[in-house]
Amino acid sequence: MADAQAYLDKIESKLDQLNETCSDDMLFVIGYLRGHIMLSAGYLEMDGKFEIDKINQATEASLNKAIEAGELEEQDQKYVWDLWAELTQL
Repeated sequence: MADAQAYLDKIESKLDQLNETCSDDMLFVIGYLRGHIMLSAGYLEMDGKFEIDKINQATEASLNKAIEAGELEEQDQKYVWDLWAELTQL
């Protein structure tokens, strides 16, 4: 659990850094992605399944569901997936 919290802390820190100098489009992407990550992590923590792999899986499932529902334009999808890929390498 401590590893998962440290992982989320790194992600939050990186998103906060990006937030300081980004464009309006990227600001949207950061907020959108942050919401999916934190919601997924919150549910996992409540269920006692708060692990890095499960956070990644739940976030990706949440993003896929939202994209399938048509929540994002194609370009925004690319930005979200690119940023998510970067964050999972932290």
